[in-house]
Amino acid sequence: MKNSQSIGPENVTVSRLTADERIRVVRVISGLWPGGVEKKLLAVLPRLDKTRFAVSVVCLRETGELADELRDQGIPVALCHVRNRWSPSGIVQLRSHFRAQGADIVHTHMYRSNITGAVAARLAGTPVVIANIHNVASWDDVRQVYTDRWVSRLRDCTIFVSQAVADDYLSRIPIPENARAIIYNGVDTHWFSPDSSVSRFTDGEVAVGAAARLVPQKALDFVVRAAADPQFQKMKVHFYVAGDGPLRESMMAQAQAMGAASNFHLLGFQDDIREFYRRLDVFVMPSRKEGFSNALLEAMACGVSSVATRVGGNGEAIRDGRDGRLIEPGDYAAFRAALLDLVRNPDNRRRMSEEARQRAEMFSIEGMVHQTESLYLTLVKKKVKYSV
Repeated sequence: MKNSQSIGPENVTVSRLTADERIRVVRVISGLWPGGVEKKLLAVLPRLDKTRFAVSVVCLRETGELADELRDQGIPVALCHVRNRWSPSGIVQLRSHFRAQGADIVHTHMYRSNITGAVAARLAGTPVVIANIHNVASWDDVRQVYTDRWVSRLRDCTIFVSQAVADDYLSRIPIPENARAIIYNGVDTHWFSPDSSVSRFTDGEVAVGAAARLVPQKALDFVVRAAADPQFQKMKVHFYVAGDGPLRESMMAQAQAMGAASNFHLLGFQDDIREFYRRLDVFVMPSRKEGFSNALLEAMACGVSSVATRVGGNGEAIRDGRDGRLIEPGDYAAFRAALLDLVRNPDNRRRMSEEARQRAEMFSIEGMVHQTESLYLTLVKKKVKYSV
């Protein structure tokens, strides 16, 4: 493939010289650990049309636990170790990787990859460069904002996972309307589905659960506080958290100190998260920030009513009072009141569960894949001189 050396997106046009007419896509991420973005790659990439797209992944820190799962599904995974965002050796190595792959599209994820990947892709002469923004407040300081503002000019398109994420990003970094898109996270509604035959955690209890990494952003201290509430204990409400993270020990200590050791359960990482959702009566997400939560969509697809904070795309997934309840972040009193209402009213809970399942169908993984393919084809047609 003949590659232009232009550092900007405007004049990169190449001609296909090889027999393989598929569009070559390289997705770039720090590592394939079991997180929300990484699991979404695992769900989406094998579903892309293999007759049109040749897809691979390159990691910048380490490959991670999910790499072998992607390889098993025919997606090559490579490692180009980049010590920091502006490492010259890392950028050169990544540029060489893109050239060796003959990349038509470089599609990056999250801040580190969005910076380094865009620079290396332009130096490699890659025709199309795309960044994916997955969360609100993605920057640690003002310096990162200015860096992202400059690098954003190197991209052909910036994808946001929700309107809320787009609004947050665009308030700091202007992106032309024709260079941005919203593609909501999708859920496999065939796999994540209700199943009344799945046994409950304990007969006679009301099961409330969260699925999240145990980090401050997720505000899971609200779940511990609710478990310690005498009203919930009297009503035999048990609280379950699926996930792991640095706050595990402190959460267990908090539950013990508050008298919630008997009805607060930290389950750790769950191999079958679908079964976990199916055993719940109410799903809770008291997060301080989110982009567009995969866990919330999965719970909704499994027919579980929810109480979630009005952050990120949660308000785009849930219609308050129909599919679940929305509260303001940091408001424990509102969290308690909304949860208590659902616990006390099984008919209302059941109605919201049915609505949640129907709502989840609007955010299918098939829809996400179709929108991604359409965007790829549109952008490549503008830059690559061959029939797609």
